[in-house]
Amino acid sequence: MNTAMNAAKKYLSKWLVFLIQQLHTADNYVTRHLDIANPKGYDDLTPIDKADEDKNYSEALIWALKNPSVKNIAITGPYGSGKSSVLRTFEKGHKGFSYLNISLGAFKDDIQIKDTDANRNALIEKSVLQQVFYRIGEHAVPHSRFQRIKEIPYLYNLLKSSALALWLVVAGYVYAPNNKVFESLLGKAAFKDETYFYHATLITILGMALIINEAIRLFSNTRLSKVNFQEGDIEFDEDRGDSILNKHLDEILYFFEKTKFDVVVIEDLDRFDEVDIFVKLRELNTLINNSEQIARKIVFIYAIKDDVFKDANRTKFFDFIIPIIPVINTSNSGDVLLKKLSDSFAKDEIQETFVSDITLYIEDMRMLKNIYNEFVLYKNKLCSVGGIELPLEKLLGFIVYKNKYPNDFAKLNSNEGMVAEIFKKKRILIERSTHSLNTEIDKLKMELAQINAETLNDVKDLRRTYLAAIFEMLPNLQYLSINNTQKRVADFLDETLFKQLQAQSQIPYYVFNNNYPQNSNLTFKSIEEHLGTRGPYSQRELLINKKGNGRIEEIKKNIAALNEKVRDIKSSSLKGLIDAFPTEDFFDGPIKDEKLLTYLIRTDYINENYHDFISFFYEGSITRNDQEFLLSIKNQEPLEFTHTLVKIDAVIKRLSRTDYKESAALNFDLISTLLKTTANLDQLNVVLAQLCNNEKRSLEFIDTYLSNQADAGLLINEICRRWKGFWKCVSQDANYPTDTINGYLKLILIYAEIPNILNVNVDSSLTKYISEKSNFLEFATDIRDVTKLENTLAKLEVKFTGLVRPDANKELFEYLYKNSLYEINTHMVERIIQYFNPDILKTNSIDTSNFTVILQSKCNELISYVNSNPNLYVENVLLRNEDGIDEREDALLALLNNNDIDVEGKTAILNKQKMPITKITDIHDHELWGAIIQSSKVVATWENLLAYFGEKKVLDDALVAFVEQTENYKELAKYRLKETEIIPIDLIQLISKQILLSTELSDECYFYLIKCIPYWYPDLPGIEKLSNAKISHIISHGKLQFTEPNFNALKNHFNNQYASLVEKNVDSYLKEIEKFTLDPTGLMHLIKSKVVSTDQKITILNSVDAGIIDDNTDLVRLIFEFLLSQNSCPKLNLSLVESLVAQSLPIDEKVKLIVNQAADLATSEIENLLTLSGPPISGIPNNQKPTVENNETYKQLAEMLIDKGILSSFKEEDEDTIRMYPKKS
Repeated sequence: MNTAMNAAKKYLSKWLVFLIQQLHTADNYVTRHLDIANPKGYDDLTPIDKADEDKNYSEALIWALKNPSVKNIAITGPYGSGKSSVLRTFEKGHKGFSYLNISLGAFKDDIQIKDTDANRNALIEKSVLQQVFYRIGEHAVPHSRFQRIKEIPYLYNLLKSSALALWLVVAGYVYAPNNKVFESLLGKAAFKDETYFYHATLITILGMALIINEAIRLFSNTRLSKVNFQEGDIEFDEDRGDSILNKHLDEILYFFEKTKFDVVVIEDLDRFDEVDIFVKLRELNTLINNSEQIARKIVFIYAIKDDVFKDANRTKFFDFIIPIIPVINTSNSGDVLLKKLSDSFAKDEIQETFVSDITLYIEDMRMLKNIYNEFVLYKNKLCSVGGIELPLEKLLGFIVYKNKYPNDFAKLNSNEGMVAEIFKKKRILIERSTHSLNTEIDKLKMELAQINAETLNDVKDLRRTYLAAIFEMLPNLQYLSINNTQKRVADFLDETLFKQLQAQSQIPYYVFNNNYPQNSNLTFKSIEEHLGTRGPYSQRELLINKKGNGRIEEIKKNIAALNEKVRDIKSSSLKGLIDAFPTEDFFDGPIKDEKLLTYLIRTDYINENYHDFISFFYEGSITRNDQEFLLSIKNQEPLEFTHTLVKIDAVIKRLSRTDYKESAALNFDLISTLLKTTANLDQLNVVLAQLCNNEKRSLEFIDTYLSNQADAGLLINEICRRWKGFWKCVSQDANYPTDTINGYLKLILIYAEIPNILNVNVDSSLTKYISEKSNFLEFATDIRDVTKLENTLAKLEVKFTGLVRPDANKELFEYLYKNSLYEINTHMVERIIQYFNPDILKTNSIDTSNFTVILQSKCNELISYVNSNPNLYVENVLLRNEDGIDEREDALLALLNNNDIDVEGKTAILNKQKMPITKITDIHDHELWGAIIQSSKVVATWENLLAYFGEKKVLDDALVAFVEQTENYKELAKYRLKETEIIPIDLIQLISKQILLSTELSDECYFYLIKCIPYWYPDLPGIEKLSNAKISHIISHGKLQFTEPNFNALKNHFNNQYASLVEKNVDSYLKEIEKFTLDPTGLMHLIKSKVVSTDQKITILNSVDAGIIDDNTDLVRLIFEFLLSQNSCPKLNLSLVESLVAQSLPIDEKVKLIVNQAADLATSEIENLLTLSGPPISGIPNNQKPTVENNETYKQLAEMLIDKGILSSFKEEDEDTIRMYPKKS
């Protein structure tokens, strides 16, 4: 039952469908001639029949057609000028002519593909011929050889076949009447009646006649080139090489003979730029009109462009020319299109200026109509799918492009053509530009890395490094030589000297215990090689200077600006890039000459969203944008972060967990939705894991998201929760400028939860950054949750190092102060005191008396904080003052007696303190005494010195350093050492002796201090270690008694210093002169002395051994000078005189000595002296008669010798000489 019902339903359904189709067909038939509703204003592209309202064209045509001489008429005008419309109008209004219309426009593409003129002309002629003969039915030209397919009715074929079969039977009967087959078919009676045979013969003859007639008709349509009956060979002449028109000329004449056409209208023939075809058609026209079998005028009308024929050829070829004035051109096409558009669309939807601009490139009415038609159709179709609202101006621009460049439009779907090439250039330009920018970024990052790698911050520190390297290379170095001038190594910290050092090819130097410069291979290059591969000095100096002049921040800002440029370029539209870059980067090659296309692209009417204008997207659960986003993930081709998603929940459902790992999944709308819902926590974790990978694209996403999205706080909190290194990346690795880092900081403090903030404080990087942010009080003014902020700062253990403007955020500043959330340093101490007690700074210098000011400030929290961290205070405040400190003594003692401050800190305080301590005993920690003495931070009194010396029992380096201070030893020299209640005598004796024997004290200091010593010593063991200068001071200040031990010690170790002791104690010496032996040096010292009298000197000369002067020319000369300088010659020992005259001295001086000593000498003693004196007087005792100079000295000698009876006389031989005559014995 059910089966039958189903069958019945199917049968009924089929009949209903059939009935509906039949009704639809009937409706189309009935209404085909009725007016068609056209609410959209569509225009057909066919020629109109109302193009000649003033009849001017028609009148010209009528006249030409009726003129017997006019057989070839040209209708000329540019494309779209209305030539066809004028012809159709004429045809409609003049039915008296019979028109044969031929149009070759549809064949142009096929014809153009042929590569030779012959082929092209053949195809044109073939097209003409086809349109001629297919214009009429086959019955009109029954004898034409052009056969066409025609439908033969079934019944006709059946009858014809039956007749042929019957004819064959009859013919067989006639041919073989006695055949048994026919007898069985017709019966025996048929063979007996001759009537049957006659009838059969007649039928056979008639049938044969019909067959022959059909054969004749068949072969009349075929041309034979050869018939060979002997071999049975027949060849058909299919192609003799003539043109198609010539070959079928008889067919054409037959056609016009059998038809009534008298006007042949030929259109679009000019599109092929082939003049030969016009020549053939004119020849054809002449043949037709000259043919007797046609006997009427046939006129050819050609609708062609004006420029088909050049110069005068056009007027020679045509019998009459009718020019068509275009109804539309570039000047009025805009008005035409605007009128059409204004009838269908509001004015504000499509601007008049845009229509005017694009129609400047359109001069074809058909194209203009088609643009409108397609625009309306595209608009209605595309905008009706899913309710998409397309910008109509861009849609119109795209339709203009489609009509003007149909081939390029077709190629666009397969990503080819001129427009597709523009988009490829966009991608290439983006890649090239971003690559160039990234190269600049890489260079800046490299420069930044080099600056950060340089550990030094001061050029002087760099110089110190180089100078320290020199000491490492030359441990015994004392001086360096620059331009032949000795300089201490420390002097080269000066920039000018250091540059001179760099410039020297070799660097001479001096070492200790050597007064000569060393010639070695010490060069600036060798110093750099010793330091290793840290780079040359000039490079490091440049890097350090960059640190100081803000180059780091400048680089970071430049990197941020370049990154922003990269993001802008990547997200730029095609128009934006065209505006930003030179035009030739886009419009070169074929498109350069396509002005309309370049205009549409430059003005953004053709852009990246062209898919919206050329295809449907059927939106269902997702939109087109959503679909593009999903495809970008699948294809791993990321879109911009800002790509708009509409149906995000549906997008989330279509994404797998793996998809969220793709960088293409980074999308603002997607992330925003995931952040706001807890249902997608797993997906959020996956995509956030990608954001936390420290990759460049991830950072770009975070940067842009936080800058543009309202829910940036949600993202920042989640990133802080998941990425420990987030802050370190932002503040250090990413090389962001300060403003960007501060933006991140504020977002973190406002939106991130405290545990998440602590999570990103890796290596206390966040704590350190906040601590060093001087404007934090002002920075935090717009952070509303102050309680959270305070708790965050406390949890981070922030210690602000340099806050400014406490008044900008008083509440927060006072919280920081009370909770000690600041670093103890000069700036913060001053800022706090200035805030709470500014008056105290008017009477005290916080720079030099910092601790004194703190104690007087009454800032109890500050005082307590400092006392709890005294070492920090000392290191960060007191020791940072390069000009030193000048604390009040009670404040200073409080610091020095603070047991929590280590010895190093106290020592450093002492080194910085300007005013000395009155009593060293006020310092409880005796370990500091050495530092106090060393740094001369105590008043220079013997009490303070002996208090320290009493513990050490030795004159150590600290004491030496103290007394070496000029002001100290001069002050001490004012007072003699003496015993007091607190200074025992033995301590005075010990320090006195150590001072006397000190080799560490400078000579000047030694000179002052020995004045204070109340003792003089008969014997001073260890004296031999002292310098000559110190021995001189000891002797001059009478600290040595004249004793034999002292005399011998000085004589053995200090050259002539013993003579100084003798000089100082000459009376004591003369009393025991025999105990003390002088050497030549000592004797000379005493003879030269101004302290020793002449008599004392004579006594000393007479006491010395005469041999002391042997071979000692200087001593002999000194003695002669002394003796001869006396007014009266003192009496000398004969042995001394003999020794003196025996020395190599001028003879006249010896003569003087002999004359002065002769009074007390015997004759023999004088003769001995003469002999010892040498020539010329040494021969006198031997009776020689010497000749000597004629001067007073020799005259005195001669007179003395005459008196002693040694000479008898002397006489002057001439003015210059005298001769002595010895007395004869």
